[in-house]
Amino acid sequence: MVDRQGMLDRSTTQRQTIVVCHNTSRYLWLHYEQVLRDLSKQYQRVVCVTPRDGDEGAFEEAGLVYEPISIHQHGLNPLQETKFIWDLYRIYEKYKPHVVLNFSIKPCLYGSLAARLAGVRLIGNMVTGLGYVFLTKTPLAKAIRSMVTMWYRLVLRKQDLFFFQNPDDSALFKQAGISRLCRSVTLPGTGIDTDHFYGRPEVPEKGKTRFLYIGRMLKDKGLKEYYLAALSLKKSYPEIKVGLLGPLDRNPSAIHKDEIDQWHDEGTIEYLGETRDVRPYLLQSNVFVLPSYREGLPRSGLEAMSMGRPVITTDVPGCRELVVDQENGYLIEARNVEQLAKAMEAFILKPALCNTMGAASRKRCCAFFDVAFVSERILERLTEPDQKISDS
Repeated sequence: MVDRQGMLDRSTTQRQTIVVCHNTSRYLWLHYEQVLRDLSKQYQRVVCVTPRDGDEGAFEEAGLVYEPISIHQHGLNPLQETKFIWDLYRIYEKYKPHVVLNFSIKPCLYGSLAARLAGVRLIGNMVTGLGYVFLTKTPLAKAIRSMVTMWYRLVLRKQDLFFFQNPDDSALFKQAGISRLCRSVTLPGTGIDTDHFYGRPEVPEKGKTRFLYIGRMLKDKGLKEYYLAALSLKKSYPEIKVGLLGPLDRNPSAIHKDEIDQWHDEGTIEYLGETRDVRPYLLQSNVFVLPSYREGLPRSGLEAMSMGRPVITTDVPGCRELVVDQENGYLIEARNVEQLAKAMEAFILKPALCNTMGAASRKRCCAFFDVAFVSERILERLTEPDQKISDS
């Protein structure tokens, strides 16, 4: 466990206002509660800007200011997008923030422009994953990528900041000529409260290993491969459990509910629905599986590691940072059903691996991914904007 006491007790004069913008209140609070609480120690006023989606009450309970805004996450309607920029601009004009910190692609793009127009001194953008626009090679996605690059060229300045969650995303933005426009910092993901997410590895009976995926129901998460691997393994090991936990989605790469219901009804995969607390599900599992095509740095994997679960994931940006191959899990090739099934089978044939690799996961998570260290690094950059910053 990590002693967080005193980590942010720097003797600095409290600054005035910071505005934090995200496309969902739920994920802003879930992933960045510690960062928001730490920001409130450094700024007189922290303003959280998100749509009203049911979790915004947490901000005001924590003594933060809340401002609602309407975001159409996957829409490209020019009138809606212009209104979003205008609404952000009005919020910035109202609060006159010293710093704006944006999360997810639309707040980063439009929030940067609105902040620039409002004369905000420092703009920070958190790249939490590249998503559909950067992962897909369709003509539309390529056109949007070009627009994103041009947009950032127009609005970013040398003193502004990009926060990346893995070095591959940082390199891609450099190659595209985006992050060269400002300063950049690479973080170890969102960080995780290793005291809250605490668990011990559990060794299953042979042939009864329980596997679990946590996340959105997307093709880009490798769920088709997960299903096919489970289908293959169930023929020889009918008593294993293969679970899916997380929300359905309207993303272009979403897997439809009918297909997930089919997997569930035939007994190949158990769909567990959606939850606000993943800990009971992780405690009931033995191995965490994330066959994703690319990530920022997946919080679900950090939660599993913190609770002492070995991880099977892909050797791709964002995922490979979780695992030291054959130490706390296995790295496999993305889209490779055979490798995924083989890695899962290793835990079926040798249940003791769940204990040794699970303990290694917990140790690695505490050493490199504790939320206190991530929060400290973010605040250092936001509250000391004049220091020299380079990729790390």
